[in-house]
Amino acid sequence: LNVRVKMKTNAIMRNLERSLDMDLTRDDFIFKLERFEESMRFQVQLNVNRASLIFNFEPCLLSFHELRTHILVPTLFHALLTYQENIALKKRLSQWESKQNLESVSKSKDILLDYKMNLNAFNLMNNTNVSF
Repeated sequence: LNVRVKMKTNAIMRNLERSLDMDLTRDDFIFKLERFEESMRFQVQLNVNRASLIFNFEPCLLSFHELRTHILVPTLFHALLTYQENIALKKRLSQWESKQNLESVSKSKDILLDYKMNLNAFNLMNNTNVSF
């Protein structure tokens, strides 16, 4: 019996428990679907704290409750996370673009104002009257 291995396992499990208490994102999950002649297998991989937990499911071996709990719910959860992430990214992009547009308009107005002020100063110095 190697005590260090047991201690490392306990530390890993403690870190995983802490990580699972935190918010998980879409990047923490990897989903795979493999089809065979007689069956298919879903694989869900959860990556937390540099550790991977891999779950394999073969639907033909599962009851409806197990299928719902282990496959449908995580898949729908993944789809929901992806959808929410997509909406958040679109919102941030829209905010960034509107901010860029406002800054661009503001800069254009500042440039035009500077140009008009310089033109007025030039007109005053040369006693000419050029306007827009």
